[in-house]
Amino acid sequence: MGDRNRLTKRFVDSVRARPADRDSLYWDVELTRFGLRQKCRQADGTPGALSYVIQYRNREGTSRRYTLGNANAITPQQARGIARSLLARIDDPRERYDPAADKSNARQAVTFEELVDEYLTSDGWRGKAPSTQAVERGLIAHHLIPLLGKRRALEITRRDMEKAFRDIRDGKTAADKPSGKARGRIRVRGGTGTARRTLHLASPIFAYGVHQEIIPNNPCVGLRLGSSGTRDVIVEDETAYAGLFRALAELESEQKITEQTLCA
Repeated sequence: MGDRNRLTKRFVDSVRARPADRDSLYWDVELTRFGLRQKCRQADGTPGALSYVIQYRNREGTSRRYTLGNANAITPQQARGIARSLLARIDDPRERYDPAADKSNARQAVTFEELVDEYLTSDGWRGKAPSTQAVERGLIAHHLIPLLGKRRALEITRRDMEKAFRDIRDGKTAADKPSGKARGRIRVRGGTGTARRTLHLASPIFAYGVHQEIIPNNPCVGLRLGSSGTRDVIVEDETAYAGLFRALAELESEQKITEQTLCA
């Protein structure tokens, strides 16, 4: 059945820190049939997903294993509470609930904002240059979160992302508001370039969710965002590249360059 331990945050963090070469299960000593599943590391060395599970028998006596949610999305305490509630329903002779047959589980409750929070702890995000992170945090905070933050990540579709592109392009997320500092203001602009860059950022966020088994697919796959055009100069420095993106967004919002100029 696997090792038995008390599934605490410290224990889960210790498992996360040592990627395994095979799938492993760690069962909780406090709550019987509640456990942590660790998938083996990927071929490229990427750690496998960590998920909370329960083991039970359905009304036909068949042994079932049910995933409660990804360990990056819910805490051990939250997972144990969900497990306790489900096991009570499973063991109730009047109900004999079968969560695997129901299809509804903790992963369905993860919002896009929570998915973003998890992505911002990933190696893919930490590997980006600070200047790139600064620009992308702005795109997340000013465009993606206002449009999608409270939506359940599992329910976001390609059509939703197409609408998000149009909303950003058409300035529905644009804003001009005080920054909280003396005479400072936050100016958020829309435009085709901003919309395209924002959705190019959304794709790896969803891809992370797929890899971590939080969502089943990436709604950005197959999106047609138009061509970014060709560049006469290749900017290799990260700081200059981020500055170029900011300058293009400002020029486009001020209509000093047009959508056609950007080859959209």
